[in-house]
Amino acid sequence: MNRLVVCRQGRRVFGWSYVPGGGAPQTVELIRGDEVLGRRLANLTLANKNNFLSNAEQSRLAFEFLVRPDDLRLGGSQLSIRVVENGETRPVPVPKNPHLGTIQEFHVDFVDLNTFGGWSWDPETPDVPTNVNLIVPSTGGDRTTYSILIVANYFRADQAGNGFANGNCGFHLHWPTTLPIAARSKAILRCGAIQHDLGKKYRTLTLAAGISLPRSIVSL
Repeated sequence: MNRLVVCRQGRRVFGWSYVPGGGAPQTVELIRGDEVLGRRLANLTLANKNNFLSNAEQSRLAFEFLVRPDDLRLGGSQLSIRVVENGETRPVPVPKNPHLGTIQEFHVDFVDLNTFGGWSWDPETPDVPTNVNLIVPSTGGDRTTYSILIVANYFRADQAGNGFANGNCGFHLHWPTTLPIAARSKAILRCGAIQHDLGKKYRTLTLAAGISLPRSIVSL
């Protein structure tokens, strides 16, 4: 019986295809409906921690494709991996992010009392660093009392292989000196249609450290 494991990390679709017990490497296709988007021999060696593959199974039995952003849009035809030799087919895991109907990515990895960082990627400009906005909204309104533009072009080796702006998709910054300390607890980080409540994470840190923030923001 053939074994076919299909995974996805960003634009990178990869997996393993083989017949337990040996045999020649199999050929796999990345397909969308009846359209063949790519074809590869499953003869790569890729480590995997999530599918309980043995060292022997991981060796020279893997494949990978770098998918175009348009091919991963939500609402489009299902992408699948098909084994040429026997026709076995498994779907590619679809994006879980519903924003903009695409695989837009925006993640905050850490926040501390001095710095914050993460990474972002826009499928409309897949090879270009994105812009991230650090904002503080006004109390009781839609106005913004503070805004600063951040270019997410810090190199991230962990994302380079997943097709995110050639790895130039990260940000790692100190809290701006122009932003009063009291305003940090109200800060929002926004990229496109996605935003993160940076202030909530900061408030959690200050409570844990026993730090008392001013009750009001004197100036911005």
